[in-house]
Amino acid sequence: MTLDGTNTWVLRAPDAPGAVVVDPGPDDEAHLSAVVAAAQRVTAILLTHGHADHSAGARRLHDLTAEPVRRVQGPHRR
Repeated sequence: MTLDGTNTWVLRAPDAPGAVVVDPGPDDEAHLSAVVAAAQRVTAILLTHGHADHSAGARRLHDLTAEPVRRVQGPHRR
């Protein structure tokens, strides 16, 4: 799912115990609370690139979940 107004994706297989969060979005408590609620359990945090609308909440999401933040390497198109 993508959360309203952001580029945040919460990905979980139907029977998986947790979800991967891709581009956690803004450092906003309401938004990050919605991410955690949608994930039920965050098992990984991935960043596709460093733009603030994709990555600003990564540190706080890590603080909330204790999961490491990983950067996906690859080309970035404009």
